Parts: sequence; C-alpha cells; structure tokens
Amino acid sequence: MKGGLRVSGILKYFEQGDAMEKNKEAVVTLKKDKASENIVIAGFFLVISVLATIYGIADVFTDARLPMGILFLIAGPIGVSFLSVVVAKGICRAAAAAEYSYAGSLEELCKQYYHAAFCKADTDTETKEDCFADMAHLISAPVPVDS
Repeated sequence: MKGGLRVSGILKYFEQGDAMEKNKEAVVTLKKDKASENIVIAGFFLVISVLATIYGIADVFTDARLPMGILFLIAGPIGVSFLSVVVAKGICRAAAAAEYSYAGSLEELCKQYYHAAFCKADTDTETKEDCFADMAHLISAPVPVDS
C-alpha cells in the first residue's frame, strides 16, 4: 500500500532525534530564500524607478527637453513608493523567518492553512510563492518515501 509507505516514512523521519530541527531549518531556509528573492528583484526595479524619477526631474526642471520626461516624472515616484513597500515587506519577512510555531491540533492547522491559502486580498502584492513560503511551517519538509 503506497499511502502506508508514505505515512510510515514520515513517522520514521520524525522519530529521528533531530527531525524537528531539520524541518525548522528547511522552513527557515525556504522563507529566507523567498524573501531575499523579493528584495533583490524589487531592489533592481527600485533603482530603475529612481533613475526614471531623475530623468523626469531633469526634463521638467532644466532647459533640456527629453522625450517623455513628464511620464517619467509621474511614473518614477509611484514606482519608488510601491517598490519601497515591497522591499520593506521582504526585509520583514526575512527577519521573521525563524519566528513561527507549529499548529497544536489538526483543526488549528487547517484553520491557519486555509486562511493563509484563500483569504488573500486582491490588492495584495504577494505572489503564490510568497503565500507558500508563509505556510511552509504548517507542512513538514519533504520526506523521502521508502520503496
């Protein structure tokens, strides 16, 4: 029975003395990696937004007439403010990666998991991967199945 093998593999994994520490390390690594990825990507576009703002300022406040300067002056600061929030969220996620607790019961596990999975606002900037990283501590690390 294949399902029985999986359950027995999981039980065998968690019976090891350091299984919970390994699981916690895997979760923290996943959360920090995703947060770092968000910081790097948002930081790159933040630099571009700052340059766009400088370009727009150079067009409007100097004698140089640059193509689409007004557009850059409008879009640049909007990008800077939005991306600053994304970078700040990434830094907070990275700092809080190790601060979590396991659910105490199956009911609590389901409540936390489904709330995190399905109660996301449409205006939120988080991706599916961000949500998975947030829920990673609710599910144990992958366990190799005995064949």
